[in-house]
Amino acid sequence: MKNLLFVFFTGVFSCHLLMAGNAQLFQLDENVILKKIEKLNQLENFVNQYGDVALSQIQKNDKELLINIDTNNFQNLDSVNTPPLGIPSFFWGACLSVPGLIIAAIVTNDKKETQYAGWGCLSNSALIFFIWLLKIYGPALGDIHHC
Repeated sequence: MKNLLFVFFTGVFSCHLLMAGNAQLFQLDENVILKKIEKLNQLENFVNQYGDVALSQIQKNDKELLINIDTNNFQNLDSVNTPPLGIPSFFWGACLSVPGLIIAAIVTNDKKETQYAGWGCLSNSALIFFIWLLKIYGPALGDIHHC
């Protein structure tokens, strides 16, 4: 049985090694990349120079900045400050405590979401403390009612 498993896993890993032979997929030409994002860099410089500029203002006043840039992708930027994996940050903090707080802070990079995770972490700590108090002092409270 061990020999059969060894042959099976050896075959699976060798197939993966054979399929990984296309190294050209991972070669990048930096000049091609820079040429493709040149317009995007110009748009970024424009926004940095003039502050908060709406997309409609750029379309009206400076259309040559938006040539070859698909403006339909800008509509998806509203979902940037969403909770990690769609789970509210409070639950990240409440369920995972400090690791959940760290995950929410790193993934969202949003002060408000981190604060929600902090409140969840605090409520988790309060709940654990309350359960600990009941465990320690619960039997003593039970003796008072039987007197």
